[in-house]
Amino acid sequence: MNRRGFAPLFAVVAIAALLAVAAAAYWYWRGSVKKTDVGNAAALDRASSTAQVSSTPQSLSAHPGWKTFSNDQYGLTFQYPPDWTMDASIVSTAMPGESDLLVSLDQPTKRMTIRVMPNNFSHLSMEEWWKNEDATFNSPSGNAYEPYGTVDGIPAEWHIIFFPQTADVAGRELGFTKGKFAYDVTMETINDQRWGPADPNNQDLSAILQTFAVTLPPQLYAVDYHYPYPLEWKAGSADLFLTGAFIGYRTISSGTLSHTAEGSYKSEDVLALTLSIGTGKNATSGLFTSIKRITDESGDEVPPDMLISASDTQEVVYFVPEDGQEFLFRTGGASNKYFLFKIEDGSLKFDAPSTGG
Repeated sequence: MNRRGFAPLFAVVAIAALLAVAAAAYWYWRGSVKKTDVGNAAALDRASSTAQVSSTPQSLSAHPGWKTFSNDQYGLTFQYPPDWTMDASIVSTAMPGESDLLVSLDQPTKRMTIRVMPNNFSHLSMEEWWKNEDATFNSPSGNAYEPYGTVDGIPAEWHIIFFPQTADVAGRELGFTKGKFAYDVTMETINDQRWGPADPNNQDLSAILQTFAVTLPPQLYAVDYHYPYPLEWKAGSADLFLTGAFIGYRTISSGTLSHTAEGSYKSEDVLALTLSIGTGKNATSGLFTSIKRITDESGDEVPPDMLISASDTQEVVYFVPEDGQEFLFRTGGASNKYFLFKIEDGSLKFDAPSTGG
């Protein structure tokens, strides 16, 4: 379906009827995208990870001889039959700064489309996400939601779209969410010379879905520093220096209440910004709790959410909002230096500190 950018796959089903034309026009408008082809060997600009697409046949245990698709940035790997053709693209959306992964699998009489969208900032369930999308885009069609089972252990649901004032199914899509990602899958077949939604029990759909492996990328952005370090300061009698930073997902205990300045939520996978700090001599863990993240213009600030000690390095972890772009900190202590990390041009950048007053 045209979930913020699917090609208007079902529009041709309804050309003969006025209501169907109206619904198709809506889906076409909703599906306008700018497409960037990533082919079979893509490299996206991320500081610490490369998104790759592979169509090389691999003999894996699930389906020997099937081809394998894998993209680390969007956290998806699956297999598909060797007689299907695959096309993968990164597409921009109506939302500034957002890009989705779009994968199409084709056979002469079958088409499977997979879209991965990194816009589930509130960690909604798939049904909640769909209802939010339907309300946002003011869908003219009727909608229904039915459970499917699980995909890689994740609860999945059908989203069924009906043409207005009829009982005809305009489209059917299967979806699930993990972290900030929403995964949307459609399967179509030829019926009376027209493309239409496949039977929900379609065996090809089921077989490919059984190979899905969904993992959140551990690091989205990362940067490492060496001497001379961009930031050094004194805390008590200890000399501290910034050796790196990264933004990525941390897995916490299920049901743990995680706090950000923007709210609190329960999740197994939490987006975090981690500062790596060289400890030098005379450093104790208590020194790092004074490094605060400033959350708004009024100067509200929060302490670290986690401290992880290594031999000569301390990791100072802050849970951050999924849509955050800039993160301001102060070191505290006698130096009390301010510094900023921001996501810019696909990388994590450090701004030179100044002394607070």
